Amino acid sequence: SIDSLKEAMVKFLDDVIASTDAVIKDVEDVGVPDVEDGDAAAQHLLTGLRDSRGVFENARDRVAALSTDDPSAFGEELQTVGTDIQTSMSTIGEDLGQFESPELDEVSKDIPECEEVAAAAA
Repeated sequence: SIDSLKEAMVKFLDDVIASTDAVIKDVEDVGVPDVEDGDAAAQHLLTGLRDSRGVFENARDRVAALSTDDPSAFGEELQTVGTDIQTSMSTIGEDLGQFESPELDEVSKDIPECEEVAAAAA
């Protein structure tokens, strides 16, 4: 049913928000990398993550507020929310990609988790 779909979408977005919160905490716990401009790199990443969280939170609130009285209108609005998420995350990704730290790039090549993230982003 449409009500079940709405409920599932809200729960999905709640889960995404919780996962984003966990990543933010992990990044905060790791702290500032010991490289030139390490503080700027950490803050840039945290800003992107916090902005992403805001996108998901806004989307969750929008979906939660949708009326299920008109299935067609609900579907259109849900599609609009999805498009808005994609557009916002693309913008955040582009901004994150503009930060350059050759020293951090070099150091991260020896860290398996960083290699996994880089491979996933490619």
